[in-house]
Amino acid sequence: MLRTTIAIRENIDIKYPRLIAFLKRQSSGYKPKKSDTFSRDDMNNFLKDAPDEKYLLMKVVLIFGITGACRCDELVNMKIDDVEDNGSILIIRIPDSKTKISRTFAVDGNSTNGVGLVEIFRKYLALRPPEIGHRRLFITFRSGKCTVQPVGKNTLPKIPMEIAKFLGKPNPEKFTGHSLRRSSATLLVDSGADSLSLKRHGGWRSTSVAEGYVNDSLYAKRRATNSIIRGENSSLPVIQKTPSPPRASTSSDTMAIVSQPMSTSEPSNVLTSTNISSSKSLLGTGVTIDANNCTFNIYVNK
Repeated sequence: MLRTTIAIRENIDIKYPRLIAFLKRQSSGYKPKKSDTFSRDDMNNFLKDAPDEKYLLMKVVLIFGITGACRCDELVNMKIDDVEDNGSILIIRIPDSKTKISRTFAVDGNSTNGVGLVEIFRKYLALRPPEIGHRRLFITFRSGKCTVQPVGKNTLPKIPMEIAKFLGKPNPEKFTGHSLRRSSATLLVDSGADSLSLKRHGGWRSTSVAEGYVNDSLYAKRRATNSIIRGENSSLPVIQKTPSPPRASTSSDTMAIVSQPMSTSEPSNVLTSTNISSSKSLLGTGVTIDANNCTFNIYVNK
């Protein structure tokens, strides 16, 4: 933003190419820390075992965050008008995102391991006070009751850590607000999705980010191992190299390929040509050659 503003108003380029090149050299080998992710069993266990009196808001955040690969700011700014209840399914719209790409995702009403995702949202929605001066979806939830205060940008990123504490996860502080989005991408890729489906699901513009999830996927690693060891998922034929024919020389007559060998002085695998004007199939392979003013020497492996 600052670089663009200075370039527009002052016509000064502050890209600092030498500084950027220096920083890239200094950061060689650096591996950034990534948030931990929840598994499918973690999600089901929390939704099933956590008491609603304390964790109802966290359950809704977990459902929306993982099914929609939502960022924290998208959850914070989500309005109640963005959720459409169609009876058996919830349709959630994210009109604006970090990449300026609007997204839509759905929450299925069918129960998962005895847990109804839509019913959890409806239970939370029924506890909202009738008179609220804003349209924010997520509001503070304490002791089984909702207040009018919306959940802020500092409170919502701590919800994954509280979920990890309930599940007894080691190092719960590694579960940050980005854990919901990373968990969604990981679960989708482990189910067999490719990078294109992942980009559409999460609204990523960068292909490298989506490919990073695919490369780190356990499913992708197992599929690669099966392809190497067992030859599974291998639909490409094996390509065998054959000797290339020698370069053709010119002639003034019209030639066609026939399958009679030349005299004994020539190798037995060399086909000669005769002075006839017709096209013939090459050794029954279905390949027809019709050449003018050319002489061909075809080497055939017998």
